[in-house]
Amino acid sequence: MSKGDKAKRKNGLTYAEAGVDIDAGNLMVEKIKPLVRATRRPGADG
Repeated sequence: MSKGDKAKRKNGLTYAEAGVDIDAGNLMVEKIKPLVRATRRPGADG
């Protein structure tokens, strides 16, 4: 992206441009669900 392109953009970077991988994040959430579920205790959820 050129300097001029950056000046034209009003809202900063996209997630991808900032190095965020949404698909990888979603996959990680799916993988840890069983671990998170195992920590559930009565009265812990508000």
